[in-house]
Amino acid sequence: MTAFAQLIANIAQKPIQTDVSNCALLISFGYLWQKPLKNPNTPLFILHPLFAPCNPSSQSHTLRYEIGTEFGVVWLLAYILAPLLKKQSDNISKLKDKLKNLDVGFLSSETNLSEEELEQIREILCSSSSVGIVLGEELATHPHTQDIALVLGILGTSNKIEFIMPQLKNPIMPHSTHIENTTLSVCEELPESNGHFIYILPSNISMPILKTPPLFAPALKLNNQQKVVLKFESQHIPTSCEYDSTLKGTIALLYMPKTQDIGYPYKKVEVIL
Repeated sequence: MTAFAQLIANIAQKPIQTDVSNCALLISFGYLWQKPLKNPNTPLFILHPLFAPCNPSSQSHTLRYEIGTEFGVVWLLAYILAPLLKKQSDNISKLKDKLKNLDVGFLSSETNLSEEELEQIREILCSSSSVGIVLGEELATHPHTQDIALVLGILGTSNKIEFIMPQLKNPIMPHSTHIENTTLSVCEELPESNGHFIYILPSNISMPILKTPPLFAPALKLNNQQKVVLKFESQHIPTSCEYDSTLKGTIALLYMPKTQDIGYPYKKVEVIL
């Protein structure tokens, strides 16, 4: 996570903060909100595959994108935030050149973020004096993490954009060397997310617990408190299934002990009864 934040800071030449309290308007990308904002009236756009477990703001709007499509989402963010890039630099020129041929319709369809919603966000963000972009740790574990960081870093060169990563222990300061020789890759293909998925949350527990939304358990014929084994990648995780009617969507939450590096937290699973 630190390397991801450092690359963004170096390109943007501004620190990555840890506190969102000083921002008048927020857009959240890849960050799962689990507690409310100090100022509940702060306008907040949440881009994430999951519905937030809590309502962080009375003025929050959730736009759910498909699992694994963060590389496409960051290019859609570049599309709506490009008008804030008033400076002249090689990196900004490269980004704007790529945006001229960006297939917004394709990325919108494949990520599940409608063009109408994106245009509404663009109008609001571009009329604001400043925008705080909240980034989640899961972006640092994505297969295209460096490509995502490059795009974000260039966007961060705008005087109107600040970055916040609440999961950092301390702010990340930029190195003095400004990075200009970046190689930008445009997202041209996105993965499909068919099947059953879980989202792993490292927690202070001794045994894994699977909390399932109402739409997850029936498809697999799971009962409340049933013991199951989750199979993903090379792992077999024994766990207990707990119904949670407060969860929305079809992705279950797997609470795991903080003992291992889980990588990208979304896992396609096979459930063994």
